[in-house]
Amino acid sequence: MLKPHDRLRIAREQSGKTAQDLANAAGISVPHYYDLEAHDDELFMTLSLRELRELCQSLAVSARYLFANGPRKDNGSVVSFVSIAAALSGYLREHKVSQDAFENKIGWSLGSLAANPELAWEWNVDCLRDVCSELQIDWMAALPS
Repeated sequence: MLKPHDRLRIAREQSGKTAQDLANAAGISVPHYYDLEAHDDELFMTLSLRELRELCQSLAVSARYLFANGPRKDNGSVVSFVSIAAALSGYLREHKVSQDAFENKIGWSLGSLAANPELAWEWNVDCLRDVCSELQIDWMAALPS
């Protein structure tokens, strides 16, 4: 089974683009790009969702493709950052917890996400996955397209 860093390398090779091309597209350094292809955790931890979107657009692949863990039925559903912010607000009300308590539970600071869902573009994939997991949202559906 291919891992995300393998899918990234294959997509680059098939696109005919260089590491420099993709680093420029994502706004990262060339060594950082090579780390993305060499170490699986780099794709999860070191790129913002904005950088991931730019990288995927440059390769003409979806982020879902990179992170697919084997065959997956993709119903085409998309979860927006606005939906995540709304789900967070609902979760806090329903569970009668503060945002600070939620952040402590998941290990990430979310800032003023409820007021500005666009802040989620600065999250990495690990953060998105952890937030969505706690909110019982399909994190793959929330990946940038």
